[in-house]
Amino acid sequence: MSETITTGIMLERLGECWDSTEKGFWDSTFSESDRTKIFRNREALAAIGARLEMADRMEARIKKLETALRILSNRPHVENDEDSFYSCPKSKSGCLDKTQGNKCNCGADEQNEIIRAALEEKEG
Repeated sequence: MSETITTGIMLERLGECWDSTEKGFWDSTFSESDRTKIFRNREALAAIGARLEMADRMEARIKKLETALRILSNRPHVENDEDSFYSCPKSKSGCLDKTQGNKCNCGADEQNEIIRAALEEKEG
């Protein structure tokens, strides 16, 4: 279990007990000094809980964006079915214009490499 989740669960449990009328819980669990500190910091705890929730939402959003980028990092080379003279030399059918050589001229290799580099940088 991640530290964020563990902390979130602890804060949630603390919040459940916060409004509890069972004073015995507070007396048996925390010293009077600790109870005073906890009650004084209720707003701070709420703010921390809100930040943890926001961090979880951001983490989920980042994962969705990474998935989208992985899909986009596989952009195929341009292939002109009507006239392969205008296809990218690296397309499946190739290019009839032999002056183009063997390098990508449609931008797919460049885009794919930029996205892959960004994903590797994040993972590394």
